[in-house]
Amino acid sequence: MAMEKIVQEVLSHGQEEANRIRKEAGKHVLMILDRATKEVEAMKEEAKASATLEAKRIGTVQISAANLEARKLVLQSKAGTLQKVRDGAMARLRTLSTIERERIIRRLLTKARNLIPDGTVSARAEDLDILKQNVGSFRIGPPVNISGGIIVDSLDRKRRLDLSFETLFEEIWEQRFSSISHMLFREERE
Repeated sequence: MAMEKIVQEVLSHGQEEANRIRKEAGKHVLMILDRATKEVEAMKEEAKASATLEAKRIGTVQISAANLEARKLVLQSKAGTLQKVRDGAMARLRTLSTIERERIIRRLLTKARNLIPDGTVSARAEDLDILKQNVGSFRIGPPVNISGGIIVDSLDRKRRLDLSFETLFEEIWEQRFSSISHMLFREERE
């Protein structure tokens, strides 16, 4: 019996120790689970914040791309409008009445005489009669392929004065481009 009592005490003590170990293991498992749950929640929050930032960044990039595309379309439209205005103005210059062309050619000849007193003056074929009536001291050269105006070469051919409508128009267009654009599109000048 003494042996049974010892065995019983050992079993009882072993049972108590096993219960204590299970209880401690249970607490330890709960701590690990709690820590893991907190880590998972933190990871979820970090992933959510990261996804939100990425979504905002993507949204910002898409909005910027859309704004850029819109600006590009506006600029293309403006360029088309400016080209139409330019083409229209050149067409109008080509179709000036004889009276208007004569008045302009006389002014251009006066300007040319101040810069090149002696030389050869050329104009488009349609304006040769106007040129002959107003040539003064210049010699008349062969017709040139211009929309209107005159081209004067010095006698020694070292100097050329291009007073063609195309050249004059180009100079005015470049000088006034900003104000032309402002008039057409009501933009502030920079």
